[in-house]
Amino acid sequence: MKTRTKVVSPRSGNSDGWAVMTTLIGGFLIWGFLGWLGDRLLGTSFLAPVGLIAGMCLGIYAVVARFGKAPELNDSQAPTKTSLTDPGAWRYAQLARKNVANSESSTTSVQRDSA
Repeated sequence: MKTRTKVVSPRSGNSDGWAVMTTLIGGFLIWGFLGWLGDRLLGTSFLAPVGLIAGMCLGIYAVVARFGKAPELNDSQAPTKTSLTDPGAWRYAQLARKNVANSESSTTSVQRDSA
């Protein structure tokens, strides 16, 4: 029996953005609906706003709990001082390190060939 290998693609910023947006809006709508439903059943008028506020708070909590963790880095990916002030600098530095590593390996192979 053949086993299929599962290809795991890295998460993209686009999918993370959609997940954050739907979590925030979903929490707001679901808890707001539950508050409205509670108001209709109990004949009150304060549960809908409480549900909306609770939904916003719980949505923010869910986003921070899921996406608020810093990525785990090894020693070669340690953030630089500029990454603390510029969010795009970390990604730029990471790509620059890869390019330097690639150019060093190609230079090394050329030197080996010529020797």
